[in-house]
Amino acid sequence: MTDPEEAVRRARRAAARAVAEGGYREPPLSVDISPAAPLDTEQLARWAVIEVDPETLVSTRRLGRPLTLVKRGLVRFLRQYNEQVLAQQIRFNAHVSVQLQSIDRRLRAVEEKLGAGRNEHGRSGP
Repeated sequence: MTDPEEAVRRARRAAARAVAEGGYREPPLSVDISPAAPLDTEQLARWAVIEVDPETLVSTRRLGRPLTLVKRGLVRFLRQYNEQVLAQQIRFNAHVSVQLQSIDRRLRAVEEKLGAGRNEHGRSGP
């Protein structure tokens, strides 16, 4: 029996080997999502739609291939349930994205009005 720490080390080494050999694809969110990054509302709208790719289900354990087949079988077996939950999440994400785009447009309009008002009066303050 292997202790949990050793199992984690083995899994990390196996995952690193798989990454080095091209076994994993690039994660879908490979962009800067830090608070300091500018908000791109079009990108948020694209992210609102979640797509599950069963090909990304893999196992790096010793019996990884059979476990991968079991995982993919479970995803297929539970497809109806998962798609109902996913549809609810996508609807929520889409509504939030639309609201953020609306707020962003309104904020830009206010900023433009404030900027135009400052330019007309020759002042930089309110």
